[in-house]
Amino acid sequence: MKSLLLILSCAAIAFAQETCGPCKQSECRRPWGCVAGTMKDRCGCCDICGNREGMRCDADVVIKHDPSKYKYGKCGKNLVCKLHHNSKPEYGIETVCYCKYDDMVCGTNDKTYDNVCQMVADGYRYGKQITVKSKGPCTSAPWIETPPDDIVNSTGGDITLSCEVMGHPIPYIEWKKEGNPVVLPGDDRHMAVQSRGGPHKHELTGWLQIQGLRKTDVGQYTCVARNDYGVAQATAAISVMSILSITKRTKRKKTQRIQ
Repeated sequence: MKSLLLILSCAAIAFAQETCGPCKQSECRRPWGCVAGTMKDRCGCCDICGNREGMRCDADVVIKHDPSKYKYGKCGKNLVCKLHHNSKPEYGIETVCYCKYDDMVCGTNDKTYDNVCQMVADGYRYGKQITVKSKGPCTSAPWIETPPDDIVNSTGGDITLSCEVMGHPIPYIEWKKEGNPVVLPGDDRHMAVQSRGGPHKHELTGWLQIQGLRKTDVGQYTCVARNDYGVAQATAAISVMSILSITKRTKRKKTQRIQ
Protein backbone atom coordinates (compact mmCIF):
# COMPACT_ATOMS: atom_id res chain seq x y z
CA MET A 1 0.00 0.00 0.00
CA LYS A 2 2.83 2.37 0.94
CA SER A 3 4.56 1.62 -2.37
CA LEU A 4 1.37 2.45 -4.29
CA LEU A 5 0.99 5.77 -2.45
CA LEU A 6 4.60 6.63 -3.18
CA ILE A 7 4.13 5.91 -6.89
CA LEU A 8 0.97 8.01 -7.03
CA SER A 9 2.71 10.86 -5.19
CA CYS A 10 5.64 10.87 -7.65
CA ALA A 11 3.23 10.77 -10.59
CA ALA A 12 1.36 13.77 -9.18
CA ILE A 13 4.61 15.76 -8.83
CA ALA A 14 5.67 14.88 -12.38
CA PHE A 15 2.25 15.89 -13.70
CA ALA A 16 2.45 19.21 -11.83
CA GLN A 17 5.85 19.89 -13.38
CA GLU A 18 4.53 19.25 -16.88
CA THR A 19 1.42 21.45 -16.59
CA CYS A 20 0.95 25.16 -15.95
CA GLY A 21 -2.09 26.79 -14.39
CA PRO A 22 -3.62 30.17 -15.29
CA CYS A 23 -1.07 32.99 -15.41
CA LYS A 24 -1.54 35.43 -12.52
CA GLN A 25 1.16 38.05 -12.99
CA SER A 26 -0.03 39.88 -9.88
CA GLU A 27 1.33 36.94 -7.89
CA CYS A 28 4.73 37.00 -9.64
CA ARG A 29 7.74 38.11 -7.64
CA ARG A 30 9.95 40.71 -9.27
CA PRO A 31 13.41 39.26 -9.95
CA TRP A 32 16.51 41.22 -8.96
CA GLY A 33 20.27 40.90 -9.43
CA CYS A 34 19.81 39.35 -12.89
CA VAL A 35 23.28 39.86 -14.37
CA ALA A 36 22.35 37.79 -17.44
CA GLY A 37 19.02 39.53 -18.05
CA THR A 38 15.48 38.26 -17.50
CA MET A 39 13.19 35.84 -19.30
CA LYS A 40 9.83 34.16 -18.83
CA ASP A 41 9.56 31.13 -16.58
CA ARG A 42 8.75 27.61 -17.79
CA CYS A 43 5.06 28.50 -18.06
CA GLY A 44 5.69 31.78 -19.90
CA CYS A 45 4.12 33.81 -17.11
CA CYS A 46 6.52 35.37 -14.58
CA ASP A 47 9.85 37.07 -15.26
CA ILE A 48 12.84 35.22 -13.82
CA CYS A 49 16.62 35.64 -13.98
CA GLY A 50 18.39 33.94 -16.85
CA ASN A 51 21.24 31.69 -15.77
CA ARG A 52 24.62 33.41 -15.94
CA GLU A 53 27.89 32.19 -17.42
CA GLY A 54 29.15 29.00 -15.78
CA MET A 55 25.80 28.02 -14.19
CA ARG A 56 24.10 24.67 -14.73
CA CYS A 57 21.31 24.80 -17.31
CA ASP A 58 18.71 22.75 -19.18
CA ALA A 59 19.29 22.36 -22.91
CA ASP A 60 16.29 23.48 -25.00
CA VAL A 61 16.24 20.26 -27.01
CA VAL A 62 15.94 18.21 -23.79
CA ILE A 63 13.14 20.39 -22.35
CA LYS A 64 11.11 20.24 -25.58
CA HIS A 65 11.45 16.46 -25.68
CA ASP A 66 10.53 16.04 -22.01
CA PRO A 67 9.24 19.14 -20.09
CA SER A 68 9.59 17.26 -16.79
CA LYS A 69 13.38 17.53 -17.25
CA TYR A 70 13.18 21.28 -16.54
CA LYS A 71 15.39 21.56 -13.47
CA TYR A 72 18.13 24.20 -13.67
CA GLY A 73 16.56 26.78 -16.01
CA LYS A 74 17.67 28.49 -19.21
CA CYS A 75 20.71 30.60 -19.99
CA GLY A 76 20.44 34.39 -20.15
CA LYS A 77 21.34 36.96 -22.80
CA ASN A 78 24.15 36.03 -25.23
CA LEU A 79 24.56 32.64 -23.53
CA VAL A 80 24.01 29.11 -24.78
CA CYS A 81 23.55 25.85 -22.87
CA LYS A 82 26.27 23.38 -23.87
CA LEU A 83 27.86 20.20 -22.61
CA HIS A 84 30.50 21.01 -20.00
CA HIS A 85 33.97 20.62 -21.50
CA ASN A 86 34.99 18.34 -18.60
CA SER A 87 31.74 16.35 -18.59
CA LYS A 88 32.18 12.57 -18.72
CA PRO A 89 29.30 10.14 -19.41
CA GLU A 90 30.40 7.81 -16.61
CA TYR A 91 29.89 10.61 -14.07
CA GLY A 92 26.68 11.94 -15.59
CA ILE A 93 26.03 14.51 -18.31
CA GLU A 94 26.45 18.11 -17.16
CA THR A 95 25.39 21.13 -19.20
CA VAL A 96 26.39 24.71 -18.33
CA CYS A 97 25.96 28.20 -19.79
CA TYR A 98 28.69 29.38 -22.15
CA CYS A 99 28.99 32.77 -23.81
CA LYS A 100 28.20 32.63 -27.53
CA TYR A 101 31.12 34.96 -28.25
CA ASP A 102 34.71 34.28 -27.20
CA ASP A 103 36.34 37.51 -28.39
CA MET A 104 37.74 39.99 -25.89
CA VAL A 105 36.06 43.41 -26.07
CA CYS A 106 36.55 46.95 -24.79
CA GLY A 107 33.43 48.42 -23.18
CA THR A 108 32.25 52.02 -23.37
CA ASN A 109 33.37 52.26 -19.72
CA ASP A 110 36.97 51.73 -20.96
CA LYS A 111 37.18 48.36 -19.24
CA THR A 112 38.42 45.20 -20.95
CA TYR A 113 36.22 42.08 -20.81
CA ASP A 114 37.03 38.50 -21.80
CA ASN A 115 33.71 38.34 -23.66
CA VAL A 116 30.48 40.25 -24.31
CA CYS A 117 28.61 38.29 -21.63
CA GLN A 118 30.89 39.59 -18.88
CA MET A 119 30.40 43.13 -20.19
CA VAL A 120 26.59 42.78 -20.16
CA ALA A 121 26.74 41.30 -16.64
CA ASP A 122 28.73 44.33 -15.45
CA GLY A 123 26.08 46.63 -16.94
CA TYR A 124 23.26 44.87 -15.07
CA ARG A 125 25.37 44.75 -11.91
CA TYR A 126 25.98 48.51 -11.84
CA GLY A 127 22.66 49.54 -13.34
CA LYS A 128 24.00 51.17 -16.50
CA GLN A 129 24.18 50.16 -20.13
CA ILE A 130 27.62 49.21 -21.38
CA THR A 131 28.15 48.57 -25.08
CA VAL A 132 31.12 47.46 -27.16
CA LYS A 133 33.49 50.34 -27.83
CA SER A 134 35.90 48.21 -29.86
CA LYS A 135 36.91 44.61 -30.38
CA GLY A 136 39.96 43.48 -28.47
CA PRO A 137 41.24 44.94 -25.20
CA CYS A 138 41.06 48.65 -24.36
CA THR A 139 44.23 50.59 -25.12
CA SER A 140 45.95 51.42 -21.85
CA ALA A 141 49.24 52.27 -20.20
CA PRO A 142 51.04 49.29 -18.65
CA TRP A 143 50.53 48.18 -15.07
CA ILE A 144 52.47 45.76 -12.89
CA GLU A 145 50.37 42.65 -12.25
CA THR A 146 53.01 40.85 -10.13
CA PRO A 147 56.10 42.79 -8.99
CA PRO A 148 59.51 41.20 -8.33
CA ASP A 149 60.25 40.02 -4.76
CA ASP A 150 63.24 40.95 -2.60
CA ILE A 151 65.87 38.22 -2.57
CA VAL A 152 68.59 37.26 -0.08
CA ASN A 153 71.16 34.70 -1.21
CA SER A 154 74.74 33.67 -0.66
CA THR A 155 77.69 34.61 -2.85
CA GLY A 156 78.09 32.22 -5.74
CA GLY A 157 74.38 31.39 -5.82
CA ASP A 158 71.96 31.79 -8.73
CA ILE A 159 68.85 33.98 -8.48
CA THR A 160 65.95 35.09 -10.67
CA LEU A 161 63.76 38.17 -10.42
CA SER A 162 60.41 37.94 -12.19
CA CYS A 163 57.90 40.60 -13.19
CA GLU A 164 54.43 40.21 -14.75
CA VAL A 165 53.02 43.23 -16.60
CA MET A 166 49.83 43.95 -18.55
CA GLY A 167 48.59 46.59 -20.96
CA HIS A 168 47.54 47.10 -24.55
CA PRO A 169 49.45 47.25 -26.78
CA ILE A 170 51.41 44.59 -24.89
CA PRO A 171 54.29 46.40 -23.15
CA TYR A 172 57.95 45.42 -23.29
CA ILE A 173 60.10 45.01 -20.18
CA GLU A 174 63.49 46.49 -19.29
CA TRP A 175 65.58 45.85 -16.18
CA LYS A 176 67.69 48.53 -14.51
CA LYS A 177 69.90 48.68 -11.43
CA GLU A 178 69.95 51.73 -9.17
CA GLY A 179 72.94 53.93 -9.96
CA ASN A 180 73.55 52.25 -13.32
CA PRO A 181 72.07 54.01 -16.39
CA VAL A 182 72.66 50.97 -18.63
CA VAL A 183 69.72 48.69 -19.45
CA LEU A 184 70.59 45.23 -18.13
CA PRO A 185 72.29 42.93 -18.85
CA GLY A 186 74.61 45.34 -20.68
CA ASP A 187 77.99 43.65 -21.10
CA ASP A 188 77.70 41.69 -17.83
CA ARG A 189 78.12 38.03 -18.80
CA HIS A 190 76.76 36.62 -15.54
CA MET A 191 73.39 38.33 -16.14
CA ALA A 192 70.64 37.42 -18.61
CA VAL A 193 67.12 38.68 -19.34
CA GLN A 194 64.20 36.80 -20.87
CA SER A 195 60.53 37.52 -21.52
CA ARG A 196 57.52 35.74 -22.97
CA GLY A 197 53.79 36.24 -23.29
CA GLY A 198 51.43 35.00 -20.58
CA PRO A 199 50.30 33.41 -18.41
CA HIS A 200 47.18 35.49 -19.23
CA LYS A 201 46.04 37.21 -22.41
CA HIS A 202 47.84 40.48 -23.13
CA GLU A 203 50.29 39.82 -20.32
CA LEU A 204 54.08 39.68 -20.52
CA THR A 205 56.37 38.02 -17.97
CA GLY A 206 60.02 39.04 -17.74
CA TRP A 207 62.95 37.57 -15.82
CA LEU A 208 66.34 38.86 -14.75
CA GLN A 209 68.73 36.00 -14.01
CA ILE A 210 72.03 36.38 -12.16
CA GLN A 211 74.48 33.48 -12.01
CA GLY A 212 77.33 33.31 -9.53
CA LEU A 213 76.02 36.06 -7.26
CA ARG A 214 78.66 38.59 -6.15
CA LYS A 215 78.74 41.26 -3.45
CA THR A 216 78.78 43.87 -6.19
CA ASP A 217 75.31 42.66 -7.23
CA VAL A 218 73.77 44.09 -4.05
CA GLY A 219 71.26 46.84 -4.80
CA GLN A 220 67.82 47.87 -6.03
CA TYR A 221 66.62 46.38 -9.33
CA THR A 222 63.67 47.84 -11.22
CA CYS A 223 61.34 46.20 -13.72
CA VAL A 224 60.25 48.88 -16.21
CA ALA A 225 57.24 48.23 -18.49
CA ARG A 226 56.63 50.52 -21.48
CA ASN A 227 54.19 50.89 -24.34
CA ASP A 228 52.86 53.80 -26.43
CA TYR A 229 50.56 54.92 -23.61
CA GLY A 230 52.85 55.07 -20.61
CA VAL A 231 55.32 53.51 -18.21
CA ALA A 232 54.99 51.41 -15.04
CA GLN A 233 57.73 50.12 -12.79
CA ALA A 234 58.36 48.07 -9.64
CA THR A 235 61.54 47.64 -7.61
CA ALA A 236 63.05 44.79 -5.58
CA ALA A 237 66.23 44.52 -3.51
CA ILE A 238 68.97 41.92 -3.85
CA SER A 239 71.03 41.25 -0.72
CA VAL A 240 74.13 39.06 -0.56
CA MET A 241 75.20 37.20 2.57
CA SER A 242 77.87 34.65 3.26
CA ILE A 243 76.83 31.01 3.49
CA LEU A 244 77.81 31.03 7.19
CA SER A 245 75.53 34.02 7.90
CA ILE A 246 72.58 32.38 6.11
CA THR A 247 73.16 29.12 8.05
CA LYS A 248 73.21 30.97 11.41
CA ARG A 249 70.08 32.90 10.41
CA THR A 250 68.23 29.69 9.51
CA LYS A 251 69.22 28.01 12.79
CA ARG A 252 68.06 31.05 14.76
CA LYS A 253 64.64 30.94 13.07
CA LYS A 254 64.28 27.22 13.84
CA THR A 255 65.18 27.82 17.48
CA GLN A 256 62.57 30.58 17.74
CA ARG A 257 59.89 28.28 16.34
CA ILE A 258 60.75 25.55 18.87
CA GLN A 259 60.50 27.99 21.75
